[in-house]
Amino acid sequence: MSPKRVSVWILGDQLLVDHPALRRAEAITTRESIRVVMIESRSRAMWLRYHRKKLVLVFSAMRHYAEHLRAEGYTVDYIHAETVAAGLRQHIDTTSPDCVLTMAAADYAGRQFQQARLPALATVEVEVLPNTQFLVETHDPYATADPEKRVVMENFYRGMRRHFDVLMDGDEPAGGAWNYDKQNRKPLPVDIDIPAPVGFHVDAITQTVMDEVRMGEGTGSVEGFNYGVTHAQANAALGAFIQHRLVDFGAYEDAMTTRATHLFHSVLSPYVNLGLLTPMQM
Repeated sequence: MSPKRVSVWILGDQLLVDHPALRRAEAITTRESIRVVMIESRSRAMWLRYHRKKLVLVFSAMRHYAEHLRAEGYTVDYIHAETVAAGLRQHIDTTSPDCVLTMAAADYAGRQFQQARLPALATVEVEVLPNTQFLVETHDPYATADPEKRVVMENFYRGMRRHFDVLMDGDEPAGGAWNYDKQNRKPLPVDIDIPAPVGFHVDAITQTVMDEVRMGEGTGSVEGFNYGVTHAQANAALGAFIQHRLVDFGAYEDAMTTRATHLFHSVLSPYVNLGLLTPMQM
């Protein structure tokens, strides 16, 4: 009996090192029988008037991730299509999989598509796995709370800290207090050194994306793009923040100045949003 042919659809903001759909696929078939499908959708890119640097970040990170998977031995079907549905249809018509695996989208519209349209589009077995990029998908302190009950963010935050053992000494917060908000309002000293966030060299893949996006829809310019687009670069950005800016982040979190654009903030949210970094990793 031949191995089951499995298609794994990975969305553009799910660029995880440990992807649950790939892990699930490996459990039911051989790596040689897995086809990863990734789709650059023109209509999705035009859904809003996105800044061109954001489009470069997303598309370059997707293309680098596809190359990473190929280096790991996966076959990747990277498709440019007018819509996500058209891209999936093209992949399914070409490869005739026995089943399609994917991870639940982060956004409501994406999840609706996966639940309502994907099964009819695929015409084969479809499995939508839970999204692992949100800690609350793994543990929700108020999952069974009475809808009428008043739920306080601070209590939710403490419940998550306890469950995931983040900055805890046993059952108590490390340092003796749950938050230090009152210490986060210092004015910025005039003589303080403000280190710039780390930037990254534009390689051939990113340059190609920049050339494409420069001529397309959107707002703003691609010039000066230097965000990380790989797991290694995202990790380097995390390390640079911890080494150079974290120590002063709390005190000057709310400060404003015309001397710099980022102050001591991490500038890591783009990498978290794409799956290049994960909450527990940080």
